[in-house]
Amino acid sequence: MDDVQRIGRVGAALTLTLVALAGCASSSGGTTARRTKTQPGEIGIGLSEPVTRVYADACRSAGRLDPVGTSADDLVKALDAQASTDATVSAPSLNGLAWKRVDLAQAPGLDRATCRHGAGGPLQIWADVEENAYYALAPDTIGTVLTTEVDGDRVVVVSTIDGRATSADRAALEDVIASLEVVG
Repeated sequence: MDDVQRIGRVGAALTLTLVALAGCASSSGGTTARRTKTQPGEIGIGLSEPVTRVYADACRSAGRLDPVGTSADDLVKALDAQASTDATVSAPSLNGLAWKRVDLAQAPGLDRATCRHGAGGPLQIWADVEENAYYALAPDTIGTVLTTEVDGDRVVVVSTIDGRATSADRAALEDVIASLEVVG
């Protein structure tokens, strides 16, 4: 189908597919799709690298990453407990598969100028041990983390949407999220 986009491998025999988002280009070895990268109104979705450590405080945890267990619930609990972010947790069913969804935004009243990277820097959600591969939220950006387990492996999909994106872009991204499917 022309409107289906494969964005990456989940495991040895699984692929994550989604409905293509108009105007999005694949990047990062085919694991993400973004539109208007680094410009106002950016939207994107992609398959995450394995998540093994989450910052306890997205604003001030420089070099302090807390290990997170291997289940989808472990990741959701760590994100829900994270300081400096406001997490909204839900449990959608997408194409017959039970997912956990965590919508992340800057915590109300947070003074980003006091954060590790300053007012214009990102809120750090997670990173690898060396803090090279990471997921972070730029100012005025909202993130969505979707996670499930397939054949004993945790699958993590992340999306971001700039606060200046149009309502049509927001609706289009929600349509893409609703289309997520893990296929063998």
